[in-house]
Amino acid sequence: MDALPNQLLRFAPDVITGVNSTNAIRIAPPSPGIQMTAMNPDLPTAKAHEFNFTIEHEIFKDTVVRAGFVGTAGRNLEMMELFNRNPVSNYVWYATTGLALPTGKYAGTARRAYDQTVIGDIRVYSKFGYSNFTGIQLEAERRLSKGMAFQFFYVLSNSMSTGATPSQGGDFTQNAIDQPDRFMPGAYPSSVEDRTRFYRYSRDGDIPKHHIRFNYLYDLPIGRGKKFMGNVGSGMNRLVGGWQIAGYGSSNSRWFSLPAGNWGPVGKLDVYGKQPIEDCRGGACFAGYMYYNGYLPATVIANSSGSCIASATACVKGIPSSYAPVVNNINPAVANGLVDANFNNTNNVTVKLKDGTNQLVAYDTGLNPLRNQYVNGPWITNLSASVYKSVRITERLNLRINVDAFNVLNQPGIGTPSTEGIISLRNSAQGARTMQYTARLTW
Repeated sequence: MDALPNQLLRFAPDVITGVNSTNAIRIAPPSPGIQMTAMNPDLPTAKAHEFNFTIEHEIFKDTVVRAGFVGTAGRNLEMMELFNRNPVSNYVWYATTGLALPTGKYAGTARRAYDQTVIGDIRVYSKFGYSNFTGIQLEAERRLSKGMAFQFFYVLSNSMSTGATPSQGGDFTQNAIDQPDRFMPGAYPSSVEDRTRFYRYSRDGDIPKHHIRFNYLYDLPIGRGKKFMGNVGSGMNRLVGGWQIAGYGSSNSRWFSLPAGNWGPVGKLDVYGKQPIEDCRGGACFAGYMYYNGYLPATVIANSSGSCIASATACVKGIPSSYAPVVNNINPAVANGLVDANFNNTNNVTVKLKDGTNQLVAYDTGLNPLRNQYVNGPWITNLSASVYKSVRITERLNLRINVDAFNVLNQPGIGTPSTEGIISLRNSAQGARTMQYTARLTW
């Protein structure tokens, strides 16, 4: 083959049906777990219903303010329905069947719902997802007047959706709907609509609740005809006059998700903010913040005198005295070591099987009570600015000089908290200040 088009028109086929096609295709026994993908026959067109209401007023010359309420309702968005999916969790298998885990050639398919030998995951591309967004927008704008212009924007957002869009690079498992067979009986809705809302509809963690943006331009009052050095000659004016400052910036809140790996009782969420702590678990102590009451084993929390309990150095110091994790392990950590290791700082439970044996297994129903739960985290701010001017050298030749600074205030920013509730100060949330100097000739 020469990789050019219309090959079947230019070359005679080697295999002719009924003549030499008997053994042309070799059908080998399939391997276990073949994936199948299909499209739902009902694929309606995606829709977006938008609405807005805006008022504006000129508060003084060349400056206007606006306030608006905006919203978008997306419907018929892409989603996947998953059938016969990769084995259910060990706990659900033991608790629902009372049998030991399958072994052998079909171990990877024997726990599937529809076919326990050949067929693997079945994915059906559908369009029943949806999203909802409402927001309040505030804006102030000054048009360039007397050497100054600026824009200021603030958006208060509430954005909810059923997940990422597969065709736009989203992971299909992030907006897919599983079937009830993957969960404990009665724990999962029966209708597709109820499953979508119960299992996938949640906060869009990529869209901040608060978002401030601004930009500005200012002519420095230096040079001929300006407030300072207004009477300088043309030669000196080329050096000191015509400089401008421009910049932009943003500041926004960030969402973080609550931990969904522990299965103990759910308690009260306490957001401490920037509660200073020292994390000494790595052999050296590093500063940080206890932002909220995520899960920390009791064995790594220093006592009231600041001493480590289970080790001379490996602990976290400065945890509030009222600390209680928002969710604990089923088996909390015990410092004295008298508890079976299988039930010390674990989520292990025992399930009695049909043959009368007790099976040790990590508890996991697939429906953690803190899944899809987001909390507002620390803000992050970034400012950039430029100082620049243009100089006419001749009638046709111009020189532009720029000094640009990104993250001009060199703000490191802090990250979002871990599942333990800790923000470490060992790493920055954004890069350091970057400077660039440019000179450009145009003719």
